[in-house]
Amino acid sequence: PTEQTPVRLRMEISAETSLVNFEAVFSPDGKHLAYVAGTGSNRRIYLRAMNQLEAKLMPGTEGASDLFFSPDGQWIGFHENVGYKLKKISVAGGIPVTLCDAPSLRGGTWGADDKIVFGQRTGGLMRVPAAGGRPEELTALSANEEAHGWPLFLPERRGILFASIPSGSPFSEANIEVLDLRSGERKVVYRGGIAPSYLPTGHMAFYAEGAIFVAPFDLGRLEISGTWVPTLENVAFSRYTRMASYTFSASGTLLYLPGGARSPTLTPAWVDRQGNASLLSIPAAEYLKPALSPNGAHLALQRRDDMTRDIWVYELAQGSFSRLTFFGEGDWWPVWSPDGRFITFGSRRSGNAQLFRKQADGSGDAEELTRDLGKFVWPGAWSPDGKTLSFTTSSEDRRFDLWMLRMDEKDHPGPPAPFLETRFDERDATFSPDGRWLAYMSDESGRREIYVRSFPGGGGRWQVSNEGGWFPIWARDTRELFYRNGDKMMVVEYSSTDDAFVAEPPRELFSVPTMDGDEDDEATYDVTPDGKRFIVLMPHEDSVGPTTGHAILVLNWFDEIKRLVSTEN
Repeated sequence: PTEQTPVRLRMEISAETSLVNFEAVFSPDGKHLAYVAGTGSNRRIYLRAMNQLEAKLMPGTEGASDLFFSPDGQWIGFHENVGYKLKKISVAGGIPVTLCDAPSLRGGTWGADDKIVFGQRTGGLMRVPAAGGRPEELTALSANEEAHGWPLFLPERRGILFASIPSGSPFSEANIEVLDLRSGERKVVYRGGIAPSYLPTGHMAFYAEGAIFVAPFDLGRLEISGTWVPTLENVAFSRYTRMASYTFSASGTLLYLPGGARSPTLTPAWVDRQGNASLLSIPAAEYLKPALSPNGAHLALQRRDDMTRDIWVYELAQGSFSRLTFFGEGDWWPVWSPDGRFITFGSRRSGNAQLFRKQADGSGDAEELTRDLGKFVWPGAWSPDGKTLSFTTSSEDRRFDLWMLRMDEKDHPGPPAPFLETRFDERDATFSPDGRWLAYMSDESGRREIYVRSFPGGGGRWQVSNEGGWFPIWARDTRELFYRNGDKMMVVEYSSTDDAFVAEPPRELFSVPTMDGDEDDEATYDVTPDGKRFIVLMPHEDSVGPTTGHAILVLNWFDEIKRLVSTEN
């Protein structure tokens, strides 16, 4: 065939659709483009036939991410981030079909044998029939791995390309590996890349260092067989969703969103109950989990700078900002003690994820509160008397459970023990001001909702949200419970007796912008004791990208690859 010259075009996606953390995928024959656009729970799938100018909305796909097509191009697989399910929807329309539970997902691929393999945020690759069923483990994590993601079936089921994420390391240190489906063996084919793809030209493509790299790939030996070459620069990559915004069809048409890597930078702001916001004089950064001190004078934050993740404390009246921990990649999720003397946090400083506390003024060394749990942990909240700490654990199957740590008379930690372990996710438990009730999130109804149960137990349980809920926080001076529902700040007024909790219907206070695409997005606020003001992490303008825009369409991309990257030895 005659070699074709690549043609680059600017392609309008939609004048009414946000391209924040844009992701897209071509059908195998290149006749359709499916993409996700929007923010928060309003992220939905759009399907565009390439011979038409307009895209159509796919109903029932709210909260969608991680798209992939069936081999015949008749189905779109996706992760639904509201109920945390793996689903599929026909390109002809209709309602989505649930295939299995998927608490977390990083990419999927649909094989010719009608099996789907998907990656996880924490865990190995999983495999499930395309008709639905119970997923089975395909790859197991080693001791120094956090996740396997972005799987891709190679032709003739020779193997599966995927990315392996080391524990406690940035994504730039990920490895691209191949799983040999004949032998079951794994081997590393490239160090320092993610989002691998296989081209029909005999090449492997992957994202690294802000560009798309391409190298010859030997299908028989399942390894790179030549020199890798950067072929496309300035491709959009969100460090928040860990998604590289590029896709191509088997016919050689490439689509990508320009823009380079964007960090999820946020700015703390005071927000009143009407939604009026006033930014704090803190530099925008990659913050998470703001926590106001009991006296309201200080704000603790988890902050990531380049490759470090530590706890910082901001003095609100003076405007001074100081770093509390110095461990680097391994400290997260600050929680104040009721007397304001200590800040509790999770850390890897002992080699694996454990709970520590450090004096809030920075003096002294960090004290280890737990040891050798064999689980990832997040502190939840201290009881009002400072004797019990709730915390969330995550096991290898990505299930979340609630545990408790009790302190003795000398303020020494006792043995931690499970409080609520079920086949559902339960997390983010927090104590009521009188210590008699525990609010937490659970997905036992099929989606995340807020529940309240008596503490230490033996009483009832009540669901207080009705259309989804995340990250509950009690007001300490009023009888109110707050929670997030996507971009909505919700409040529930309550009363209680000795053995009953009575919650009024939840109502919306205001809406706030959200950083889209990550399940930790809800941990972006705290409440003053009187419930009149909120500290909310607002997305910085450098993080959100364009609200409307264009992608770049490249025709005959494969011909360009053949010229740039030779497959000859």
